[in-house]
Amino acid sequence: IATPPNTHYELARRALIVGKHVLLEKPPVLNLYQLAELKKIAQERHVSLLTAFHTRYRNEVTTARDYLQGKKVRNIIISRFQNVQTYHPNAFTNGWILDKEIGGGGIVIDDGSNFIASLSCALGDNIDFEIEKGVLVIPKDMNVETEADVDFGLSNGASGKLFMKWLHKGVEEAIIRIETDIEGCEIDLLRAEFRVNGEVKTRGTAGQKRVDISQEYALIYKHLLDLIERGESFVSEKELKFALDCYQKCKVT
Repeated sequence: IATPPNTHYELARRALIVGKHVLLEKPPVLNLYQLAELKKIAQERHVSLLTAFHTRYRNEVTTARDYLQGKKVRNIIISRFQNVQTYHPNAFTNGWILDKEIGGGGIVIDDGSNFIASLSCALGDNIDFEIEKGVLVIPKDMNVETEADVDFGLSNGASGKLFMKWLHKGVEEAIIRIETDIEGCEIDLLRAEFRVNGEVKTRGTAGQKRVDISQEYALIYKHLLDLIERGESFVSEKELKFALDCYQKCKVT
């Protein structure tokens, strides 16, 4: 289900009720109650439900996961700077991406959820996040945040910062910086690289795009098929919870 987010819940609910397996694109739904309800229906109907955040399937993310196992993570910095029209050309005309009623919010719930999913994959899916404070910028002629500056804590004791801009006019950036007790690591989702102290440990193929269907979605579909075979679901709520907590705890300017 890759329709506008405000339609996800009802479409998924109908599909699950009639016994269909469901793959939900991000953000899966607009509130945690809806997500819990879909998970319950999937269990009752013995079908599989997968909440898919496509960047967590990228090679640089899974390489980081393998490399960071057993290492002490101390600090995280997420930097995402872009022009929203690069990926949503109709954003300022008839697009839904800047409509809170449809998307549930702006850059945090849309782009931010992918980065939290990728970070969760890299550090282990048992990690949890707690919003501490932050500032969200909503331009006067819009109803969603286009900038975010958020401090958060992690259940492993690390601290984190998230910087995001949707109206960025400079060079695009999409990097998760992870500082351990002995080295600095970077997951670069634009260059498709995982770096340790500046040294490239893995690099994507030439011309690889940030949304790489050949890599990401092949693995997403494989994940869904594996879940179906095992009679299981993979429903992650932490990405949505992160965004909703930001909307509750952060100052809006």
